[in-house]
Amino acid sequence: MLAGEVWAKRASGEIYPIWMTMSAVYAENDSLTSLVFVFSDISSTKDAQAKLDRLAHYDHLTGLPNRLLLNQKLDMAIARSAPGSEYCCIVSDLDYFKNINDSLGHAVGDELLQEVARRIRQSCHPDDLVARLSGDEFTVVCQNLPGVEQAEHLASRLITCISEPMDVAGHDYYQNVSIGIAMYPRDGGCISELMKCADIAMYKAKAEGRQSYRVYNHDMAKQANEILVVERELREALLYNQFVLHYQPVLCAEGGLKGLEALVRWQHPERGLVFPDYFIHIAESSRIIINLGEWVLREACAQARRWLDAGLVFEYVAVNVSGGQLEWDFYQLVERVLEETGLPASFLELEITETYLMTDLQRPELVLQSLRSLGVHLAIDDFGIGYSSLARLKQLPINRLKIDRSFIRDIVNDDGDLSIVNAIIAMSNTLGLNVTAEGVETEAHYELLKQHSRVFSGILLLPPGGCYVCGALVLG
Repeated sequence: MLAGEVWAKRASGEIYPIWMTMSAVYAENDSLTSLVFVFSDISSTKDAQAKLDRLAHYDHLTGLPNRLLLNQKLDMAIARSAPGSEYCCIVSDLDYFKNINDSLGHAVGDELLQEVARRIRQSCHPDDLVARLSGDEFTVVCQNLPGVEQAEHLASRLITCISEPMDVAGHDYYQNVSIGIAMYPRDGGCISELMKCADIAMYKAKAEGRQSYRVYNHDMAKQANEILVVERELREALLYNQFVLHYQPVLCAEGGLKGLEALVRWQHPERGLVFPDYFIHIAESSRIIINLGEWVLREACAQARRWLDAGLVFEYVAVNVSGGQLEWDFYQLVERVLEETGLPASFLELEITETYLMTDLQRPELVLQSLRSLGVHLAIDDFGIGYSSLARLKQLPINRLKIDRSFIRDIVNDDGDLSIVNAIIAMSNTLGLNVTAEGVETEAHYELLKQHSRVFSGILLLPPGGCYVCGALVLG
């Protein structure tokens, strides 16, 4: 008996697959008497197989190849490539895309992903392989590029086209993207190595401001390994209570205490006292900031309560809050900590960076409104570097602006910086907001800014648990 798949034609002219078996019938003398053919329509089976194959190899939302098909095609292309061939692997990850799903729903997020996939496909050459790896991460593989410069041109084109406004659910949305570039065979001899290198470069772009691309180099791998070490040490630091808080005082012009800002430091067993510039960005990217931020909030509120009980007179204690913390039931955390420590809500001021508030235009407002309902005060930290608009500031339920220290550093010699500070003060007065200048560290800073302010901060000896610090100047 013989069997196999063949094509047949219906009466209508349609071509369809059939499974055919052929059996021979023999007489008693072993002579062939006839052939028996059995046909079975397998078009429905073939359709089902095609659907299963597509589900296994293509993303159901965007229709792009998935990670499995990408790996298969790229492995095959590398195996067949001629000596001297170069491949470019571009990994792109949407910035803050989680906030879209959380604030607007997954249906809107899915529509935005489909539009991003369409734009990436249109920006690439037809021979380029475009795939969706997972969530909001896409990959483009280009063959036979003349050099890394062409990969950089493509990355720039992708950033530009994705950042253009998208009409999603009847509204315009602006989506940023971070991109990493790796080259074969320079950066890796197989798909897994190449993808790893492109990922490292992409996270480097995120760490250095997002909405940009980075080309992989071997120093990045070293830095990535160092980051893993710091992540492990940060988790141990939380476990073994290696973090401490220093407090920066805020003084009225007459010399009285206005408030205190809690500043976290890491008492490292080998490096000594480590400042947050070294570890905060790693804590944020690894989500360790959730636990660290909770510790800072609880410790600062408990210390403020002890100072109040000791008779120290001040208006508030300020605590810095990472944008990542606001995504994890932060309202409930603040409510719980205030109740546990006994600190009145009016004595707590939370500082959120302007960059985060201007990146996500809807979710922060809802979170801040809920926090204000508790009675806490809210401040925008590092003001002046996040491109705020007056309309946006009016929407946010904030009490204070903190001018970024970059505008204060050279204010004595730079009339431009002084003009910016004066403009911020005037704007804040119009909006009914208080203003604080960060980085007031010299007598010249103090004397100049005092002419424009009613209260300032300086050096102050705090009760036990505090320290000597020099810090910000409150301008209104």
